[in-house]
Amino acid sequence: PDAIIAEALALESRMGMSTLSELAPVFGKCNADPTLDEISRLANGNGVIGAPEINHSPLDAADPGAPPWSRAVRAARNLRNMLGNRESPIDDSTLYGLFGLTPQAVTNAPTPQRQKVGLAVPDKNGRLKFTPRKRHPISQRFEFGRFLGDYINSGSTPDNWLASTDLVTARQKFQRAFAAELLCPIESLIAYLNDDYSESAIDDAAGHFRVSEQTIEWLLVNNGHIASRAADGGLPYRTAA
Repeated sequence: PDAIIAEALALESRMGMSTLSELAPVFGKCNADPTLDEISRLANGNGVIGAPEINHSPLDAADPGAPPWSRAVRAARNLRNMLGNRESPIDDSTLYGLFGLTPQAVTNAPTPQRQKVGLAVPDKNGRLKFTPRKRHPISQRFEFGRFLGDYINSGSTPDNWLASTDLVTARQKFQRAFAAELLCPIESLIAYLNDDYSESAIDDAAGHFRVSEQTIEWLLVNNGHIASRAADGGLPYRTAA
């Protein structure tokens, strides 16, 4: 126990309690031994280096008292306004360029097999070392959309770590809602579908905006345009209450 506490304190001093609290439950659920070695190995491993070319101002106009998904949607729309693109799909160069990365760099980024979290670790020069967990190009777009949301939501402190997980915390809800609205604005999606919510139309929309069909379906569910098709009524991206 003493060794585990010491390890946890060392990690907390590096990444902050907010990020450690996001990561520890993920690895704790998977390991019989509650050691934090896996987090340390991931943080100290190889990654792709990017220099953020965006600040935290997209969040400035978002209501701090609103639910996380509502703040996220507002911040995503603010960022699109800053980019001069309110409606059209965002290409890879623009998306990854916000972190000073190229599409090729993201494609070649090391992604350890069955990695449980996506992580970005800051250095002393204001850069970030990304260790994404997604391999498919569409999934990578959504993951880096989440990283952008986490970066904007984390505040102006340069040593904040970015972490995306499958947990249902307010931080993860913000990321998912931000990425969905950034990559596929709901108003643009509705205009594109033109009242056709069939499976083929959703598939076409996914190709147009370069997101998954699941993202399209749950944007429509969360905004009240179609009923949930999940048997248990759950929301995979959990962007709404």
